[in-house]
Amino acid sequence: MPSDPSRSGRRPPPSPRVPRARSVAAASDGQRRLVLSRVDRYILKQLAIGLGAITGGLVALIWMTQSLRFVELIVDRGLSVWSFVRLTGLLVPSFVAIILPVAVFVVVLFASSASC
Repeated sequence: MPSDPSRSGRRPPPSPRVPRARSVAAASDGQRRLVLSRVDRYILKQLAIGLGAITGGLVALIWMTQSLRFVELIVDRGLSVWSFVRLTGLLVPSFVAIILPVAVFVVVLFASSASC
């Protein structure tokens, strides 16, 4: 019959403490908020910075190449630079819709390879 550790006076070894990745804490206003661990914050920061840089760079590159079509409006019709910026700025949402999935893939691939 196995002996009970509480009767023998010996305590069982402590279980290893594993930090929880996410916990939910109550805020002062009664709302629940997500508390991230240090590793989660680091990974999120790396992803956000990389996503912003790659998306911004690709949008600028495509905007420059596509805006060459509108140079004719400035030269031939005498439009102001502000009109040029507004017209080419209307193209940016369509660029982002195409670029964002590619940028997310590249950033996640880079962040996961850098952490190994």
